[in-house]
Amino acid sequence: MTLVAAMKKNFWTGVLGVAATALVVGCGGYDTQRDRFGEGNIPVGRVISRRSAEAAVTIETDSGVRRTTVTNSGGIFKFDELPVGGATLTVEPMDPQLERESLRIYFGAEQRMIANVGVNDRNIVAVVESLEISMPSGTVVAPGSRTPFVVRVSGQNVQSLIPSIWVDGGIGSLGAGNQFIASVPGTGKIRVRVLGREAELNVTVQ
Repeated sequence: MTLVAAMKKNFWTGVLGVAATALVVGCGGYDTQRDRFGEGNIPVGRVISRRSAEAAVTIETDSGVRRTTVTNSGGIFKFDELPVGGATLTVEPMDPQLERESLRIYFGAEQRMIANVGVNDRNIVAVVESLEISMPSGTVVAPGSRTPFVVRVSGQNVQSLIPSIWVDGGIGSLGAGNQFIASVPGTGKIRVRVLGREAELNVTVQ
């Protein structure tokens, strides 16, 4: 039995709408001390799909900590506080028609709502020719501020794609409508990925 089959529960579907053509994206175990399965108390992020947001989510840190959970009815996945440092975040959808998604992420002080993970249909035929992320009002922001950013995907049949967007470095979180919510002084990145292509934006909170 696969991990997804073993963990599957009855959930509702979470869906995010996206506008496109140049597509402009709008955001929305087992136990040892190091290996754990089960829901934690920090909402780390959300799985977003046009079909189903039901998924198993695993985080494996570079220091060897591995934790797995499942999304709730809104696609939210929760973990206990994670070690500062690099990690791989993997989403395995319960719908077999959806692609698995895996991201490299750097955890820091802020760990709440730092990742919107887009999972796309296996049958989509699309070509991403360019991927850009920008913050029109500037990339130096104050703690507590909410700053809009823009993700633009250009290519063939990209209107159906849902990019993954996440914050590296623990400097803030993702708000509704593609907002970066600054919380911890320092330098980090807002990163975006779709169909294997990535872009990033350096952001300073001060």
